Amino acid sequence: MFLVALATAAPIEVGERLEWSIEWMGMKAGVAWAQLLPDGEGYRIEAGCDTAGIAERMYPVHDRLTSRWSPEEGSRSYSTRFREGRFQQDQFMEFLADAFVVRRRQLTDGAWATREERYAPTEGVEDPVSAFYRIRSSELSPGESTRFPVFTGRRTLTLTATAGRPSLVGKTPALGVEVGTDNGTEVSRRFTVYFSQDEDRLPVQVVVQTRAGPVSATLARRQMSGL
Repeated sequence: MFLVALATAAPIEVGERLEWSIEWMGMKAGVAWAQLLPDGEGYRIEAGCDTAGIAERMYPVHDRLTSRWSPEEGSRSYSTRFREGRFQQDQFMEFLADAFVVRRRQLTDGAWATREERYAPTEGVEDPVSAFYRIRSSELSPGESTRFPVFTGRRTLTLTATAGRPSLVGKTPALGVEVGTDNGTEVSRRFTVYFSQDEDRLPVQVVVQTRAGPVSATLARRQMSGL
């Protein structure tokens, strides 16, 4: 299912850490980050998001995500720690050949409840974090698209990424890629990622349309650990 092995994907480098500044209604609303690390024969992607300012007071979000990704097979496992207002949930998803196993631990009415569920497997599936890196390594040109399966934790959807026209993000030439999920009857959860038009194809900005207005995440820093 992969277009190119991660090891030969030019814009993706082990040890790279990206940090974005999140804005909402013209105000800084928080920060997000992601880092690619070695993990045995595959890779580990660690990511997170923290609100700040008025967003922290209105609806605090402090999420942590870890994806274990194999270039040849897709996501191997995906763990999440959601702390979003009163919603608190920990999940671990393991993508096995015979089933997707999801273990959830959630705070409900002051008590933690744990359960395990199994779902039908799909070959070459991505999780929400590894999907972001797969799109980046796809080298899309204007008008081109790529499609692949993504598991949300409860079902497998088809993700479609379509490249639009070149534009500018600040002074950076970028290519906007519209991303959406398709459950077979409708497309939802649309957002746009702008990748720099150079060999790094950095995700310089992400724009998500929400009921409370657009939220943008603009790349603020790129660091290399030298791993």
